Amino acid sequence: MVKNIFIAFVLYLLTFDGICQGNMGYASYYGREFHGRRTASGEKYNMSAFTAAHRTLPFGTLIKVTNMNNKLSVIVKVNDRGPFSKKRIVDISRAAAESIDMVSDGVVLVEVEVLPSIMTKADSLVFFPKYDSLKIKKEPISHANNNIEEDLPTKLLNLSTGKLYNVKGEQKIPLGFGIQVLSISDTKKLITEIDSLHLKGFELVYIEPAMVGSKKSFRILVGQFSDKNAAQDDKIKLEQLGYNGFVRQYIAIKKSK
Repeated sequence: MVKNIFIAFVLYLLTFDGICQGNMGYASYYGREFHGRRTASGEKYNMSAFTAAHRTLPFGTLIKVTNMNNKLSVIVKVNDRGPFSKKRIVDISRAAAESIDMVSDGVVLVEVEVLPSIMTKADSLVFFPKYDSLKIKKEPISHANNNIEEDLPTKLLNLSTGKLYNVKGEQKIPLGFGIQVLSISDTKKLITEIDSLHLKGFELVYIEPAMVGSKKSFRILVGQFSDKNAAQDDKIKLEQLGYNGFVRQYIAIKKSK
């Protein structure tokens, strides 16, 4: 019995050897609009639970995700398939993203480690029932610094019109061309749309406040391209996702002589 368990443990480690040692790549998180939807495991996505989407790991596998920008880590349970963007290796829940301070960045470099466990794809959900999200006792999360949920809506109202800002409310001066996809006056809806764009693989997003009549509105622009032709591929991808955007110039790039 003990020998069989040992052999199973060794086989598991060999199967996921590369991941157990640490797999580096980019991660994003589920936006609010996915809350309550069914995941690939049948479990409902709960943005307050500590869960993740991975392309191959068995449902119920516990993984440790470390934000390489600040070395903060969180343990999450795999209960969904994804990410669908080849640029990322894992998507985590909103609560997990908050706990490693990556919400304002949207997409960050992470290390993913599988926590040793003896389970197969067939029995993983026996140990972690479909509708029982991983519960971890945590201290209340501080919303003090650069938190997109609380700080950004306040910052947005005070930003100058005609200038471009990142999702932290910091002024930026991008060059070349971008794709304007939306214009929104509701700050909460604005943040939801930015979350959605990040989740769909569009990491570089700018906000441009503007006055429409007597009301303040916020334009969302995606990407930074050297010329209009370079922006066309992403414009087509955005159109396929339902965004009727158009390419516009940021600042003219001076060609070297």
